[in-house]
Amino acid sequence: MEDRGYTKNKELPMEGLSQLHPYKAKEALYKRKVTAEPYCHRCKADFSETIEHILFLCPKARQVWFGSYFGYKIRAEQFDTLDRWLEQIFTLKEIPASEKKEILTKIAFICWNLWKSRCRENDTILKGLNQTEKWQKPEAEWVKLNCDACFDSLTKNAAFGIVARDSRGVVIELEGGKMKTESASAAEAYAVREAVQMVERKKWPKVVIESDSENVIKNIRKEEPVPRSTPSQSPPYGKRALPFVHLPQTRKLGSNARPSEDRFGGFRALAGGFPLGRLSSRTE
Repeated sequence: MEDRGYTKNKELPMEGLSQLHPYKAKEALYKRKVTAEPYCHRCKADFSETIEHILFLCPKARQVWFGSYFGYKIRAEQFDTLDRWLEQIFTLKEIPASEKKEILTKIAFICWNLWKSRCRENDTILKGLNQTEKWQKPEAEWVKLNCDACFDSLTKNAAFGIVARDSRGVVIELEGGKMKTESASAAEAYAVREAVQMVERKKWPKVVIESDSENVIKNIRKEEPVPRSTPSQSPPYGKRALPFVHLPQTRKLGSNARPSEDRFGGFRALAGGFPLGRLSSRTE
């Protein structure tokens, strides 16, 4: 990986810039599959969040520079990279040596505070998400099933898991398996179907089934066509492969997401019906 050398110049007086590494910006994190999207959440525009965008090109950063000691008006077409910009500052002959350290200190101070401001906003977003991530127990006499699936688009391998808990939050049943399928949605649908079949086997009369797949939810609600790609090959544990079929809807499906802290991640409640019991949403 290329080291752009932002902090190697010995004239830079503040150590704060040592933390402004380009690989901590969202564009680089996105390329490494650490974050879901590369865009800047501050300006709400389709601009990849590079270190240059954070410190100079974002509208919020431009306002800071223009209102600063320098009155610097940034033009995107004239701005290249942070390291080259700093190099130009270091080599400006118009700046007396006696003033250069003070100017560099102010530049470092502005950059560091822009970075910290961006990180604080990220922390606020994450904090807001984390506040909704507590798993909720079902009511008395109800059973809650959390199901999830993962899918590898290269190998077409998928796996699913189901956890059933009673109203005390105690795990009363577990199930999981592997399969071959064509899409993540098909794998998620398979997990929900296996959860329904578990309910039928156990004859639980009052259940809540939760999944984090919005596509599967819409399919059950008949808001979108049922996906044709179904996990029809190599069903788990040698089970007979069955086509995915709509569950008869018995009541309105709750639409608000309730992420979970358990190992299968966030989930959204589903509603429908089946022959031996009633599948109902408890998030409405």
